[in-house]
Formats: sequence, C-alpha cells, structure tokens
Amino acid sequence: MKLNSCAISARTSPFSQRSFELTQLEVLADATQQLYLSLPSWSEWLDTEWKKRRQKQTRRKAESQKAGD
Repeated sequence: MKLNSCAISARTSPFSQRSFELTQLEVLADATQQLYLSLPSWSEWLDTEWKKRRQKQTRRKAESQKAGD
C-alpha cells in the first residue's frame, strides 16, 4: 500500500510541533498509535474513560436514592 505525501503530512502535522522523550516506551507507543492507528492520545482516552465511569456512578447513586425514597 502506497500513501501519498499529503496523507502522510496530514497525519504527522500534530506531531511536528511537539517534542517527545522517545527513550520511554509508553511515550513512543502513544505517539505511534496516534500516528499509525489514528487512536486518541492515551491521556485523552483515559479522561474519556474516567468521565464515563463518573457518569455511571452518578446514575447508580441517583437510582439508589430514588429506590430508597
């Protein structure tokens, strides 16, 4: 599969203004997954998961309070 240079530069542009400490495996893995798999950054993913968890806990708490009334 051959990618044209425009597609490559569009994918790499978010990384052009950042510096990475590539001696840490987690940082390298995060950057390559964003670049090649179009995944969100690990911190964005984690923030989304925590928000989902908080919403679920809030719903459960509200449901249990309704049941107790």
